[in-house]
Amino acid sequence: MARVNARNFQCVDCGAPVGRRNARCPECRKIAKSLWNKAYQRQYHAEHRPSPTPKPQRDLDLPRYGEIIAEDDQIQCHVCGKFYKSLVTHIRTHGYNAETYKAAFDLPRRASLLSPATSAKRSAQAVERGFPGLGLPLVKTRRNRKGVDNRLGARVNVSVGHLKENNE
Repeated sequence: MARVNARNFQCVDCGAPVGRRNARCPECRKIAKSLWNKAYQRQYHAEHRPSPTPKPQRDLDLPRYGEIIAEDDQIQCHVCGKFYKSLVTHIRTHGYNAETYKAAFDLPRRASLLSPATSAKRSAQAVERGFPGLGLPLVKTRRNRKGVDNRLGARVNVSVGHLKENNE
């Protein structure tokens, strides 16, 4: 039985030469795997972590639980029903902070309490001021630089030394 040259087989996706029949090249294999992972995650999320369906409040004039009503430049409060540019400071009058407000009204934790126009305006202002974090890649830094003691470690060493002196 004669051996077949490995160059005679092609990738099933792009046609690049591969060593086996019905195989993929490394690039196509990587793409296929990422697509499979995304599909799996979408299916898992749909089955195990479904999005909450908005529930109506007792007062029908108020936004439903789990739903944010935002107009161009204002967002509606779930407690009193009034519209504001930002709910961050207003909800304090009702005794909430951002975390408890979102939990009480079934809002996503990452939901913004700013109106879309206010959010865009503040983003533009940050860019104009030259906000240092916008558009720059994150650089990992070492936690403890060489030769610099960790402050907690220094305090522990000092306190241990202090205890030794008192015990003697």
